Amino acid sequence: AVAGASLEDVLQLRYTLEPFIVGLVAQSISSKEVGQLRLTLMDMREALEANDSEAGVNAYIAFHEELFTLTSNPIFQSVVQQTSNALKQSAEVLRNSPEHLAERLEENEAVVRAIRSKNSAQASAEMRRHILREGQRMGIELNIPEDNFGS
Repeated sequence: AVAGASLEDVLQLRYTLEPFIVGLVAQSISSKEVGQLRLTLMDMREALEANDSEAGVNAYIAFHEELFTLTSNPIFQSVVQQTSNALKQSAEVLRNSPEHLAERLEENEAVVRAIRSKNSAQASAEMRRHILREGQRMGIELNIPEDNFGS
């Protein structure tokens, strides 16, 4: 993890990267890969139903890591290592709010639906929305240059 990085720093990085990455992934993903993403979301759903917040957080992190590995850009993959570490850092916060797992799951499902229909713009928009909501859930007002993203 980067010393001195705050949760807000982590979210800013994710807001910059993840919507772009899911947009790329939506253009080139195979149905087998879509299946894999959906399996991870199923893990999350099962964890939710079993009230197992540890498993839920792990599935949440796994889902985001899987998205990253689906991009063929090697530079992204190295930046992703950073982001994964950052995500794991923020996972502590996620663990403290298991009641938000249902919302996270819903938002991530919306991302996957867009990816599945190969709709890049929609996938990006859903991911932006997810990360903004993450910020709100963590009590962080994300400082984002353009303010026309709606909520």
